[in-house]
Amino acid sequence: MPASDRQSFFGNQVPIGLLHAAALLRARSLDVRFHDFRVEGPVYERYADEFADADLIVVATNDFDKAQCYNLRLDGPSAAVAALKTLTAAPVYCVGSHGTVAPEPTLARIGCDGIIRGEHDVAIDGFVGQFLNGEVAERVWPADEPRMASPLEAETLPAPAYDLAPMHAYHAEGVDRKTGALGVFKSGLVLGNRGCPYSCSYCYLLFGQRMRVRPPHRIVDEVEVQYRQYGIEHFFFLDYTFTLNPRWVSSLCHELIERDLPVSWLCQTRSDRLDQDMLALMFRAGCRGIWLGVETPEQTTRDEVDKNLSDAAVARSLEMVRQAGMHPLVFLLVGFPSETVASLEWINRWIEQQDTFYEIFTMIPRVGTALFDESRFRPLFEQDGWNYARALPDQRVGARTGSADRLSLSPIALDEMDWFVDYHDQHPKRVKNVVARAMAARGAP
Repeated sequence: MPASDRQSFFGNQVPIGLLHAAALLRARSLDVRFHDFRVEGPVYERYADEFADADLIVVATNDFDKAQCYNLRLDGPSAAVAALKTLTAAPVYCVGSHGTVAPEPTLARIGCDGIIRGEHDVAIDGFVGQFLNGEVAERVWPADEPRMASPLEAETLPAPAYDLAPMHAYHAEGVDRKTGALGVFKSGLVLGNRGCPYSCSYCYLLFGQRMRVRPPHRIVDEVEVQYRQYGIEHFFFLDYTFTLNPRWVSSLCHELIERDLPVSWLCQTRSDRLDQDMLALMFRAGCRGIWLGVETPEQTTRDEVDKNLSDAAVARSLEMVRQAGMHPLVFLLVGFPSETVASLEWINRWIEQQDTFYEIFTMIPRVGTALFDESRFRPLFEQDGWNYARALPDQRVGARTGSADRLSLSPIALDEMDWFVDYHDQHPKRVKNVVARAMAARGAP
């Protein structure tokens, strides 16, 4: 993992895509090393001897936690590849959402020797299998379509090679199991199922729409290892629609309950995929908060981006989660094509009415989404590659980058948004601010 272009507001999460890949490579009896320079900083020369001895180096432009909302800036991976080229003669390949969706522009931007396309774990393992046989000559592998895990491969995937990573250094938002307080904690990451059958036009799905679930006992094995060996008591389930399969959720929750692990966890799902019995069982199993992709309070705007979710379902889900003893956590987006000052004002009123924790982002038309294909940014990408991001605002509301002067796809000028930015920079229920207060209270930088 290269040093990051910017820090998340809570820190870094476990790079399970690369650690699953490392476990698969170890099963081939290979010597595998892993470095997370997001934690160490860009100190590539510190491992000059190790890089010089390598047969192959793989650099990730993002891991599974950022596969869906990948960063458009590639300064970190580009700097990493440039530094590695001075330290080793080994080929340097890149893996991640960028190369998977747009291999040639990614090659041009990063300067690596080649691209590995697909889900990090099985794609890296598949590439290495051919590399060892001397069969790989392509700069883009696979050449035809990204390498995705089959249902059987997802089911039998070995546990991530946690021992290769600085597990003490990964943090995320979480809820204290005893007090119910939202804060930031040393955190583990789990991916129980991959894929999402929905077709929201703004969402990039590295995992595709085909759902593949992993056996609950294997998932809970990973939770238990992280708890017992690394002292991690808080977890995040990265599954995009955690509650899609109620039978699977029930089996997973019963497995957690039977093991009697004193952990708490968060997950994310759709507002229309919940019921009271399921939520009660999830609470018993340690769930203390659920991220809900509301995106915007206006149903007509959700309909525009194929987020087929009714206002009634949103309201019902918030109430059900609260009744189950958990925190509803709401994802919000701004910058829709129909966004107006009035709709921004409505977002603020809705937040006050709901009195719930939330996080807000600027909607970015990312390559690989229907929203991007329909936007004015597609010609820019075809002309300038990943530099098209210079014309977009930052995903973080209020942050300025490049030459952007508009709120993403909306006609609203960024210079006219200071009132909106100030409101959210100060709001006590915004998760970013909650986490900042929690970190300040414990003396964290």
